[in-house]
Amino acid sequence: MTTVRRLTAELVGTFALVFAGCSAVMVEAKTGALGHVGVAITFGLVIMLMIYPVGHVSGAHLNPAVSLAFALSRHFPWTNLFGYWAAQLGGALAAAAILRGSLGNIAHVGATLPSGSERQSFLWELVPTFFLMFVIMAVATDTRAVGEAAAIAIGGTVGLDAMFGGPISGASMNPARSIGPRPARTVALHPGADRRCGPGRPRLSVRSQRTHTRHLNRVAVITDIHANLPALEATLSEIERAVSHEMRTVGLPEELAEKLVTAA
Repeated sequence: MTTVRRLTAELVGTFALVFAGCSAVMVEAKTGALGHVGVAITFGLVIMLMIYPVGHVSGAHLNPAVSLAFALSRHFPWTNLFGYWAAQLGGALAAAAILRGSLGNIAHVGATLPSGSERQSFLWELVPTFFLMFVIMAVATDTRAVGEAAAIAIGGTVGLDAMFGGPISGASMNPARSIGPRPARTVALHPGADRRCGPGRPRLSVRSQRTHTRHLNRVAVITDIHANLPALEATLSEIERAVSHEMRTVGLPEELAEKLVTAA
């Protein structure tokens, strides 16, 4: 198998992963049709489906972390590592660019942001990634494992991790998937919320959520003031007429009464 074919397979597979997964995030943000579970299932399904056509060609790493793990465990030659990384990142960047051009900057082009604190998000990213790497290394490197079931096991793990870890950390588990949407994004995020993670729905940090809530409250107050301006003006006019009437009643000259009302 030539190196070009292997790299092409990795590029196509990672392209499919980022395109399908990030588009699911964007479609959910735009229409609400998929839900968090639907997004998680999309990531699991695309991983499972891509393993079948490219697994026998390149090994279907589709993840720089997986390539590194295979190299460290001596199941993958170090000489091919940087080529695989380049192909994986190239596929992810191309997919994000197409999504940005076709759907716009919806949901930060599918990049996800954790809702938990930094420590909490780190833990909830670490544990799902451990689950994924454990399953991959078990089914892909052990000859006793059923090869045909590897795609189901790995895809199922990705979907499961995304379901319970996505709302907290984003459950990326994949540097290429995390990096891919970054250049396509145009909206600068608050540094405390800038965490480009994986399959879960886009979320803001607690600090950003509070800032957004304060902004919405201010907008609501301003809108309420504008809505009540006509009633306020009518009340002031009634007060002005009443004061003018009282001043005339006590016998003040009309010109003096008008000046006092104007000054008030």
